[in-house]
This record gives sequence, structure tokens and C-alpha cells, in this order.
Amino acid sequence: MEQLDRNGIALQVVTPQYSYDSNLLPGDVATQLAYAKVLNNSMAKLMEDSKGRLIAAGTIPMAGFEQGSRQEMERIIKTLGLKAIGVVSNMNGKPLDLPEFEPFWAQAAEMGIPVYIHPNNPVSTTGRSYEAEYDLIHNFWVAL
Repeated sequence: MEQLDRNGIALQVVTPQYSYDSNLLPGDVATQLAYAKVLNNSMAKLMEDSKGRLIAAGTIPMAGFEQGSRQEMERIIKTLGLKAIGVVSNMNGKPLDLPEFEPFWAQAAEMGIPVYIHPNNPVSTTGRSYEAEYDLIHNFWVAL
């Protein structure tokens, strides 16, 4: 909180930036979900310890939405009191607008949950060549 005070910041939003890319977090959906739960519990504690100065988001493995992530999403908001969900802009190279991710988007809309999309480089721009035009990861870091 000292940094917030020193810079005259009353409130800050904190999001986990974690990719469930199988190269970074190998394992099945249950392993990834267990990791997400630990991370979400830590984000809730961070928010609680800040006494209202930090507003935290949670995370879920999108690939396992119907194998436990839907329930974790509800726990994040209803039980832990987190305020949003953070995801990366592609999952194992798959863009977030694919039909397989529609259950996640529908649940987020139904629950009224803000979704923070952290930009990351596409695995390949051949299937979505327009992504190369934006160079998202470098724009993000420059903006800091």
C-alpha cells in the first residue's frame, strides 16, 4: 500500500496474468484447476489484506470449462468476492472467439462479470493474419 500512497493512488485493479498453455503448465484439467484455485485464493487474500485498496480478478483454465472451471468461476465471484476474470488473448494458440469458448462467455455475461483479456503473442498469424498488425504484447509493455 506504500506504493499506492506514495503515488497518490486510492484504488488499483490487480489481475492474474497466467496462461494455461500446455507448454507452460503441463497436466490435465484437474491439475490446472487445482493451480487456479490456489491462485484465486491468493488473489482473494490480497484483496482482503488491502482493506479495499486492491480490487482483484480471478482466473480459470478455459479448456476445462465444463470440467470444473464453470464452478470455479462461480466460486471466484460468489464466495471469494473477486470482481472479474482474467484470461490471456489466446489459449494454446486458439483465439478466444472460437465456438468452444462460448460457454465461458455466456456464463460471464449471465453473471455480469467483467473479463480482462491480457494480450499475448499469437502462436501463429497464418490463420488470423490481422493479429500481426497489432503486435499486442509489445504495445502492452510499451503502455506501461
